[in-house]
Amino acid sequence: MPGVRPRRLRVAQEIRDHPVTQVSHTHALAYCASAGRCLPTEAQWEFAAGPA
Repeated sequence: MPGVRPRRLRVAQEIRDHPVTQVSHTHALAYCASAGRCLPTEAQWEFAAGPA
């Protein structure tokens, strides 16, 4: 995303593996683009969640 750059943050070792919260869709897309990845599609998300 042009104009949006993820910030580099220092994270304490004990919470490094915790999930990230309160991230906007725009920032998530920017992070994925900078990491060479993408967000899952709805179909991929539902497949990963397994049967209901």
